[in-house]
Amino acid sequence: MSRAGMSQTFVVDRIEDGAQVVLEPIEDSRAPEAEEAPRTPEPPEGSGAPAQEEDHGPLLDSAQRSGALVLPLAWLPSGIREGDVMVATVLEDGGVRFALRADATEARREALARRRRELPRGPEGDLSL
Repeated sequence: MSRAGMSQTFVVDRIEDGAQVVLEPIEDSRAPEAEEAPRTPEPPEGSGAPAQEEDHGPLLDSAQRSGALVLPLAWLPSGIREGDVMVATVLEDGGVRFALRADATEARREALARRRRELPRGPEGDLSL
């Protein structure tokens, strides 16, 4: 069974020690088989090259079960920040390509800002206890 084309969407939860990234899957994020995940050109060396293992389908499967992936920062495109939305796609050769979804990142940040603005405000001024 080929896993090529399988994809999943993640959000960068945190970057630890400048060397590891924790990715949290976004609920119901598996792309339908008919829909192709966005492709990115080959990255320069050291800036998000595909992970090099034989079969990464289990990598994405484990994220579905455990709820998170912890990866080396070097596996992701340079310049990523906490809150960025990434899509991981299994390639024909079994590698995984991680690509930044700038449109989804912006939409997510706007939704969070809107939600923050809608939170009820507490009382202002001096409080007496």
